[in-house]
Amino acid sequence: MSTRSVFGLILLIVFAFFSAALPDFCLGADTEAAAAGGFAPPSPPAPQIAVPQIGEIPPAPQPAVPPKPEAVGNPLPDFKPDFTPPAPKPAEISVGNPPVGNSAGNIPSINLPVNLSAIPAPATLPDKMPDKFNTVKPTVNPAVKPAVKPNINAAVNPPATRPNELRRSEIVPAVADMEPSPELLRNQPELLRSVADVQHPFHSFYEIPKQPGTLITGKPISVAQLFAGVSSPAVRSRLLQKYWELAGLLVEYNVRLDAEMQCQKWLSDSAGDVQRQNVFSLTLNQIQQQRKSAELTFIMTQRHFAEMLKPYRQNITEKDNLPLPADFPIYKRYETYSEKIARSERAVLLGHLIPIQEQLLNSKMAESVAAHAMIQNTMQQLPQNPRDLIFTLNQRTEAFCGLITAAIDYNKMIAEYVSETVGSGVSQYRLVSAVIELPKWKQSALK
Repeated sequence: MSTRSVFGLILLIVFAFFSAALPDFCLGADTEAAAAGGFAPPSPPAPQIAVPQIGEIPPAPQPAVPPKPEAVGNPLPDFKPDFTPPAPKPAEISVGNPPVGNSAGNIPSINLPVNLSAIPAPATLPDKMPDKFNTVKPTVNPAVKPAVKPNINAAVNPPATRPNELRRSEIVPAVADMEPSPELLRNQPELLRSVADVQHPFHSFYEIPKQPGTLITGKPISVAQLFAGVSSPAVRSRLLQKYWELAGLLVEYNVRLDAEMQCQKWLSDSAGDVQRQNVFSLTLNQIQQQRKSAELTFIMTQRHFAEMLKPYRQNITEKDNLPLPADFPIYKRYETYSEKIARSERAVLLGHLIPIQEQLLNSKMAESVAAHAMIQNTMQQLPQNPRDLIFTLNQRTEAFCGLITAAIDYNKMIAEYVSETVGSGVSQYRLVSAVIELPKWKQSALK
C-alpha cells in the first residue's frame, strides 16, 4: 500500500467521525442558547402538500374534526353500571287453554279453543252501583206517554183518515142571530163597513185631501165591494193587499201635508225675524218635496190598482171612478186560530208571523205617541227655538210613517192568511169580518 492510499483512508475515517458527532453537538448548542435567551429555536418545517401526478386520482378530503371543548368545572366521572339488567320475559297470552312453548322455549304459541262456547261470558254490571258514583236509576211513569216528534210534512200532505178541513168560518157555530141576513145587508150596506173608531191612528188622515191643486181624486170603495164578484181566494188576497197599500200611501200623503201646513204656519208667525224665516223656509221646501213624492207614488199605485179591478168593475179606470180606500185596516190583536184551521205550510208560518208583526205595530204606535208629545212640549216652551221645532216636527212625521208601514204589513199578512184558511163558499159577512173590524155587537170570527 502506498503512502497516498494510507493518507486517504485516514481522512475518510476522520470525516466519518465528525459527521456522526456534529448533529448532537449542534442540537445541544441550540438548546442552551434558547434557555439563555440568545436565539429562538428554528420553526418546524412547513407541511408538505402532496401534488398528484398526472393520471393519479387524488384522495377525498377528510372533514375537519372540531376540537373537544374543555369541561367547565369538575366533570363527572364516566358512569358504568355494575350490573346487567335481566332480559324481559316473553308475554304470556291466555285464550282458553294455557300456551305451550316451542322448541326454542322463548316464543309462546297460542292455541285457540276449538269450542267457542268455552269462552267465558263477560261480566254483567250489578243492579246497584257503589255509593261513590251517586247514580240514581230513572223511574218511568206508565201514566205519562213519551213525547212524539211532530211531523212537519203533516201540514202539507194530510193523511187520508183526517176529518174534513176546518175553516175559519166554522169555528163559531152557525146560529141564526150571529149573522145578519142577506136582505138586511142589502138594505143596510153600512153593516159591512169597518168600525169608525176615533182611537184608530189613521182616523184623522183617512180622507181625500182638499188642498187646491192636488191630483188625488177618485171614488171610495169598501172591502165588501172589493170582494163582490171575486170567487178566487188568491185573487181576493192580491186585491186586498193592494187595497191596503193604497190606504197606507193616502195616509202618508195626508201626514206630510199636515207637516207642510204646520211649517207654513210657523213661517207666517215669524214675520220680522229673518233668521227664523230662513230656517222655516228651508224646511218648508224640503217638506213640500216629500209631499209631492208621496202624491206621485199614490197616483201610480192607484192606476195599477184600477187595472187590477178592471175585469170585475166597469169604468173603474175613469178619473172620477178611480178606487179610493174607505175601510180602516186592523190595528188591534188578531186571533188566527192557527192551531185549529192552519193546514198548509204558509198558513202555519203566517200564524207565527202575525203576532210578531203585531208587537212591532204596538212599538211603532208607542213611538208615534211619544214623538207627538215631544212636539207639543216644544211648542209650549218660550221662547221657541226654530231648530228645536223643526227637529220635533221631523221626528213626529218619520215616526208616523213608520207606524203606517207596520200597520199595512200587518194587514197584508192577515189578507194572505185569510186566503189560506177561508174557503170559497163562505158567506159575504163572514169573509169581510175576517179582514176588517166590524161593529162589536155583531158576532164574527174575530170575536
